[in-house]
Amino acid sequence: MVLDLNKININTVYSKIIKRNNLINIHQLPLIKKIVVTSSFNKEFETNEKLKKSVIDDYLRFTFLKPKFVKAKHSVSTFDIRKGDIVGVKVILNKAKALSFLTKIIFIILPQIRELPKWSKCNFDNEGNFSFGFSEQLIFPEIGFKEEKKTFGMNITIVFSTSNILHSFNLLKMLGFPLKD
Repeated sequence: MVLDLNKININTVYSKIIKRNNLINIHQLPLIKKIVVTSSFNKEFETNEKLKKSVIDDYLRFTFLKPKFVKAKHSVSTFDIRKGDIVGVKVILNKAKALSFLTKIIFIILPQIRELPKWSKCNFDNEGNFSFGFSEQLIFPEIGFKEEKKTFGMNITIVFSTSNILHSFNLLKMLGFPLKD
């Protein structure tokens, strides 16, 4: 059975949000605009082609998109980073791909975690966007344990159309995200 947030009766969720938050206009509803998945790496990533290929393959498997390389905007001598060095990768998921990725996280990834963290309103920024992270990519079922891989963590940011933290919080809670009040 394939679970999809598009198939869940989103109208009932939105009607509950309208009642709970006393919204007057339908345009005040929080919508998921995009999901940004990022990972940062050390100096080894730029020179190690095998590692680069492995990261690109892993991102292709769990996001179905090829990651974009992120280059350093400034030189930082403390970290031995020069302007233009590749410091990470990122993928931006929009619309249907964002909803299917969020569905995978809510219904497949999070139930696998033993000590599931209860995220709170502290994970929201001033713009109402929710950020969290995973310490390794192996929690995704698309990535096998067969070959030896270097693990890497990732940060995931869910960008909402509203800047109200309470509205975004209520939407994620009603969709089944483990959030504590």
